[in-house]
Amino acid sequence: MIESVKIEDKALLLPLLERIDSKNVESRFLDIFASSFLKAYVYKEGEKIVSYLLVREEGEEVEIDEVATLPSEEGKGYATKLLEEYLSSLEKGCKVFLEVRSKNHRAISLYEKLGFQSYRVRKNYYDDDDAYCYMKVMK
Repeated sequence: MIESVKIEDKALLLPLLERIDSKNVESRFLDIFASSFLKAYVYKEGEKIVSYLLVREEGEEVEIDEVATLPSEEGKGYATKLLEEYLSSLEKGCKVFLEVRSKNHRAISLYEKLGFQSYRVRKNYYDDDDAYCYMKVMK
């Protein structure tokens, strides 16, 4: 089940934040609550947080910043369920953007399965990789 992140989720969420970027994990967690644009959601299996989503919501545009699943829970469809539920909550006409490393084939497959369309490649965006930019208009 998808839920908004609460301050009490800190201990459960830190392993997912570290998985995305091990730097400044504590301050990144607090940034979620300091910004009016950032929204974080989790998918829980029982009381255990298994997947995490961070988005920037600005009017009729949303940018997916981070998606992560615990390594022990990968391949069980939790990120798919989290994204499907989140996307279904958006209004018709909302544009959703994201970027992904070109080497992240698993994520690319998920995004394309959910109807995202590639619209641009940022060459050498990451030190060792290109970034693929995707967009989806909610219907």
